[in-house]
This record gives sequence, structure tokens and C-alpha cells, in this order.
Amino acid sequence: GPTYYLEQRHVLNEPSGISPTESGALKEVFENACRKNKENAIVVEIDDDEMAPYYCCGDTIGGILLESGAFQNTKKPVLVRLNSVKFAPRFLHVVDGEFFICSIKTPAIEKIKLESFGFIKWYYSA
Repeated sequence: GPTYYLEQRHVLNEPSGISPTESGALKEVFENACRKNKENAIVVEIDDDEMAPYYCCGDTIGGILLESGAFQNTKKPVLVRLNSVKFAPRFLHVVDGEFFICSIKTPAIEKIKLESFGFIKWYYSA
């Protein structure tokens, strides 16, 4: 599928960085592109530091939502549903048909019931 790359547009101590309204516009562009490609977009704002320094509190991540049957082991983080509402980036592993997650700060694996996940395609650092 398509991958979206955003250039770093700001330098420390300069007021020309991406504003929150531009961040919202980027999110909307990503979601519209996914709709055009008939893909289910998922956009989340990170609210924990489990994957720091890769993803930190306040960062925004966009992904393409897929069914669990489409997952194959990868070394890259993916978006997983931690509870009925919240998605977060985690390392996901399949062992004997069962799904396990871990993070950088909590490397011990935890078994989860996975119905869907998201490949990360878009990232905005706050």
C-alpha cells in the first residue's frame, strides 16, 4: 500500500514548525487518501511512553487497519488494540497461532486476543 513521508519542517527555537492545526490537516489528508484507496485508516495520539524513544506521549500515528489473519511476524512496531477503545504501538509476535505484545519499556511479552491491527504508515512527532 502507499506510504506517506513527511519532511521535518521545523528547526528548534524557530516559530516555523507545524502547528496543531496543520497536524490536524495532515491527519485529514491521510484519512482521505486511505478512503480513496478503500483502506481503513486509524489515527491515534500516543498517551504512554512504552515505545520511547521511537514514539512518545503526544505523538500522532496513522496506520492502515487490517484483520489479524493478515499479520506476519515483523520487527517493526504495529498498532494494536490494548482494550476495547485504545490503540497503541507495540511489537507484535505470533507464536503457534497466538498473539503476544511487548514494548521497549516492558520487554516481557503479554498474550492478547487480537482481532485487528494497524500497519504504521504515518507519524507526527509533537
